[in-house]
Amino acid sequence: MQSLMARHVDPSSQGRLQGAINSLRAITGMAGPVLFTQIFAVAISPRYSFHLPGAPYYLAALLLGASLLLAAYVTRPSEAGQSASESAASVDSPD
Repeated sequence: MQSLMARHVDPSSQGRLQGAINSLRAITGMAGPVLFTQIFAVAISPRYSFHLPGAPYYLAALLLGASLLLAAYVTRPSEAGQSASESAASVDSPD
């Protein structure tokens, strides 16, 4: 993830990028255990009508799928880049 993002940032901003990534990692390191244990507690609680002990895993799968979709959207080639490469290829080809 870091190498993909580092390609899109100029060299003078690499430190800020790494700081932002590590800040997000620290926040998720604090919030993740609380979130997943609370989801598990609710999922196995006799107070609620549903009993789903795998709920934290389903939530993790949902978050991972959303991350995959976001990564695919962000890393897709832009239309401007495609048209520029197509026009450069047509100029270079000796037809």
